[in-house]
Amino acid sequence: MHNFLIVYTVFSYTSGSRKHGRENYVISDKCFQTTVNRELSNMTSRLPLLDSQDTVEDESACRELSQDLFGGASGDNACRHVLVPEKFMTDILQELRSLKKMVQQLGEASANDASTLKKEFKVEEQVFHKTYYQYLKGSFCVCPWVNTESADFKREVRRLIGDNCPQKFKVMASFATSKFTQLRNQFRRMLFHSTLDIQGLSLEGLCNFLYKTFTPPGESSIDKRKQRMTVIFRAFLSSKKFQECDKFWIEFKDFYDSVQADQRPNIIELLAEKEEKRIRRYREEQDKET
Repeated sequence: MHNFLIVYTVFSYTSGSRKHGRENYVISDKCFQTTVNRELSNMTSRLPLLDSQDTVEDESACRELSQDLFGGASGDNACRHVLVPEKFMTDILQELRSLKKMVQQLGEASANDASTLKKEFKVEEQVFHKTYYQYLKGSFCVCPWVNTESADFKREVRRLIGDNCPQKFKVMASFATSKFTQLRNQFRRMLFHSTLDIQGLSLEGLCNFLYKTFTPPGESSIDKRKQRMTVIFRAFLSSKKFQECDKFWIEFKDFYDSVQADQRPNIIELLAEKEEKRIRRYREEQDKET
């Protein structure tokens, strides 16, 4: 902890003689205010672990204390010196030490609670596990990267867990990230290690092939959003001549972002037309070979 206060001990002189004893500390208003405010600020800055309302009240109390002690001081008055009783200084130091100890204990308790909850709260053991997994697969069909900060994701997680517990949310977000990695690996295997000649499939046929496995029950595997992703995937594969690359998802992410950033409102339609021409040309070449 910082050295709380640096004070200067002075001896009082009366009628030319020195009065012995360290009865009082003499410090300037400005120095005392700056020091106390800094230490109180350090204490309250560690209080997010407490209830938000308590934090606000504590900070308010600190401001009131500062205003009571130093309010209105300006100009020459801000530089005057005051006598601070030694006991008062000792009490303040003791309070600050107690606050520091309390904050440390609360931090340790919070960390232990979070660790315990993480061990006890397992998504696989929850009644909503299957529902959550189906939600993730449906989200994957729209975009192969999960955004745990999106309003839709947060809303779904809170609906499932039934509260706003930050630790539970972190577990749910971690589970989602892990599952999306698995889904991307599965998707990549389907693209490059299938016995089906996907290059000759129509856009609708390719969409059904790619997303049928990931589509939750009751939903269509060739809806508009999945067809949109299919067009983007095929356009990217065409640029790579349908050859698997080592950094497939990294390179596809760059391509995907470029399509998202394209200002043309009909960019997907333009890509779809180009891919349909490529499909027809590929089929014609295949027919000639046979």
